[in-house]
Amino acid sequence: MMIDPRVIFTLLLATTIVFWVGQSESKVIFVAKSGDGSNGDSWDTAYTFIGDAFIASTTGDEVWVKGGRYVENLETAVPITLLGGFDGSERFDERDLRNPGENPTILDGNKLGSVLVANHDLNADGVTITKGKGLGSGIRVVGSRLELNNVHVLANGENKNTLRGGGIYSTDSELIICDSVVNDNLVLQFGGGIYASNSSLHLVRTEFGNNISGFAGGGLSVNRSTVVIEQCLFTGNWIAFVGTGGGLSEEYGGAINSRLSIGVCSNSVFRKNFARIGSEVNIESGRISFQNCSFDMVSIFESFVAIYWSQNPPIFTNCIFAGRDDDTFTSFSADITYSTIEGGYPGEGNIDADPKFVDPDHGDYHLLRGSPCIDSGTDTGLME
Repeated sequence: MMIDPRVIFTLLLATTIVFWVGQSESKVIFVAKSGDGSNGDSWDTAYTFIGDAFIASTTGDEVWVKGGRYVENLETAVPITLLGGFDGSERFDERDLRNPGENPTILDGNKLGSVLVANHDLNADGVTITKGKGLGSGIRVVGSRLELNNVHVLANGENKNTLRGGGIYSTDSELIICDSVVNDNLVLQFGGGIYASNSSLHLVRTEFGNNISGFAGGGLSVNRSTVVIEQCLFTGNWIAFVGTGGGLSEEYGGAINSRLSIGVCSNSVFRKNFARIGSEVNIESGRISFQNCSFDMVSIFESFVAIYWSQNPPIFTNCIFAGRDDDTFTSFSADITYSTIEGGYPGEGNIDADPKFVDPDHGDYHLLRGSPCIDSGTDTGLME
């Protein structure tokens, strides 16, 4: 059968138009201190402020930011992607050549408010968020989807005007955080690192360190949310409100505080987090399952390391609880099985032994050859 050449031409023209329209729907907007600020179409004409790029962006645009410190308080206007770590020479096809380690892109809130407010979907990669203040001092996300990759949320919040979410505050949102760091953030009440309410969280290979909360959840506080935590580190998070006299008031959940939430935490390490009640984890209600996790614990002020108030007790499987005295592990109806607990705890497959970590003082929680934990667990019911 012969095909009319006019039909072929029409199809080719239609395909070309569709392709062109697809390409025009999103663009790259450049930001660099060295740009002339005219239009953001290239590194030479780059905007000098990220906020100008946000204003100029349309749905699906990518904002490329050259390394440097940008003192701004930002708010998204449409769904976009924010990328840092460029050296200012990359072409359109060299997106993956950027190096945030060599070209740190720092968003500095100058203690004037949240560094970044995401009222629309946002993907951010290769930036540092610091010196924010107020609700969600580092990042505040409302009714949106936030995805962070290789993002450092550092030294946000304060103990006076920041009530929740020193690092990140989320409500009615979806958070996906991978290969990131949430450290040294401070909040007066809940969630020194992250506070999430009515949200969905997926945290992967992310560190929560030295975050401070006045009441609950030094590292992470979740309320009416679902949480999946994989291969994360919670270390040195505090529940400690520092008063004017240097006094200390310790409360709940040094690493994690959970209320009316459900979730799974797997292959993660909890190292020397501090609180009066539940220095590692406090669960008020809801249920969280812990699988293949290690707890290097310390308890101060009162002899409680983990305390659980939930009617649905947490489940610990294939976990290690180390570094405690005989009277410092207290749990209300926790379901602990196939775990190593120094000092012992009733449950199927549990053992009382030194787990023999390689170098816990320096954060190496691999097991030495001959550790009693090797081949002592179970694979039944574990998250795949």
